[in-house]
Amino acid sequence: MEIWHVWIICAIILMIIEIFTGGFALFCFSIGAVGGGIVAGCGGTVVWQFTAFAVISLICFIIIRPLIIKYLYKQGKHKTIDTNADGMIGKKGLVTEKITDINNPGRVKIDGDYWQAVSFEDKSIAKGASVIVKKLDSIILTVEELNK
Repeated sequence: MEIWHVWIICAIILMIIEIFTGGFALFCFSIGAVGGGIVAGCGGTVVWQFTAFAVISLICFIIIRPLIIKYLYKQGKHKTIDTNADGMIGKKGLVTEKITDINNPGRVKIDGDYWQAVSFEDKSIAKGASVIVKKLDSIILTVEELNK
């Protein structure tokens, strides 16, 4: 086996490990190993092979890695998705059972599910009214009527 084979095998192994880590550090070393393999394939000495490996890896760390991370992660521009209780706040629903007061919760249908609900301002909300969720306490929604 020739030395350039070893460089390419190292590059492949580093790339496979990079798939499982995701920090793009091993990716830079993998590209550097390809550079070392090219120098070895062209007949360069071991010193030139490691020099090529080091320089190419450093260039990847300085230039390519930040670009890849910026492109893939789009820092500060991704929208978070609210889930669980946070996902209910702001949803609109339809009253299916009249909401009278805090002691007598009614029912609201939201996205096909029925929830117990009380009024946000402790007012009565008639059946068929459109509401918006203001708060969630355990399994009881606090809603406000939309069309007043």
